[in-house]
Amino acid sequence: MFNNWNHNKYIYIKNFMLEKNFLKIKEDLIDNFKTYDHSDKLKSGKQTTSDLHTIFKSPHWLKYFNKLTGIMNDLGKERLLKSWGLKIDKKQKQFLHRHPENRYTSIFYIQNDRYELGTQLKDNDNDNDIIIPGYENSILIFEGNILHDAVFPKGKLKNPRYTLISDYE
Repeated sequence: MFNNWNHNKYIYIKNFMLEKNFLKIKEDLIDNFKTYDHSDKLKSGKQTTSDLHTIFKSPHWLKYFNKLTGIMNDLGKERLLKSWGLKIDKKQKQFLHRHPENRYTSIFYIQNDRYELGTQLKDNDNDNDIIIPGYENSILIFEGNILHDAVFPKGKLKNPRYTLISDYE
């Protein structure tokens, strides 16, 4: 199930959801960004509130969270702590960070015209890094203590990159 990179483990799954469910999730998330004001406090993209798993209860969202939770349960994690959307539409300063309070983090690529704008994972022990591509309808799952951030464009994007991030303990 895991891919190994420099003694770090991650899971990468393409075509995570059925197309019809994926498209409905995409529509809902993009509409959320249009409807609600999202501050840019971290300067690394605009983010939704971190409780999307309690807000979105449509069947397609339940299928998404049930499928993700099934994988997390196989990894021994049962509790979904947070889930939020991230919108990136321009070059911004990288903010390498960890989610140390969470055992696993997932990044679901909702809209991304440029798959090379995926996620960078960085190993502090020996300064190695890897970039996982961000294909739409793919998901990346990794240990929350791995240093990481989005790969940012060099300029303004024609279409924003949207991802859905979830943390489990």
